[in-house]
Amino acid sequence: MKKFKIIFFITAIFLNGCGYTPIYVQNDDFNFSIKLSEVKGDTLINKFISSNLKQYQLSKNEKEYFLSINSKYSKEAVSKDLTGKVKEYKLIAYAEFLILSGENEKRVVLKETSLMKTLDDMIDEKSQERNLIQSLASVITEKLILELTNIK
Repeated sequence: MKKFKIIFFITAIFLNGCGYTPIYVQNDDFNFSIKLSEVKGDTLINKFISSNLKQYQLSKNEKEYFLSINSKYSKEAVSKDLTGKVKEYKLIAYAEFLILSGENEKRVVLKETSLMKTLDDMIDEKSQERNLIQSLASVITEKLILELTNIK
């Protein structure tokens, strides 16, 4: 136990001293704003992505991106039991972004997947599916923000 504490303490000092920061840390220090120009596709995914982008839409910065979103969602059966009843689904969220900044244009395609086991209660299963869709949209939004911060 004492050895674990020493290793933990040394690791904490090392990571703190080397300037380590997680990639997906919530960073409010962004220098751009986003305007949604067109939103097509799956309404639920678009709703979650738009909600996640709200803080970037409200900001007033000199670098401004105009964004078009085209999203798709699919739910595929992955495994079935002997009676043919689906036991597990694969949820696929796909989003294509067209980013316009001045005269520059960039197309970003992001795809995220998740597995979901079926539940006996349909209401719980729908709730679980909605939560997974929301988390997929959050990951897509984070990846989009990373792409936007890397645009020169």
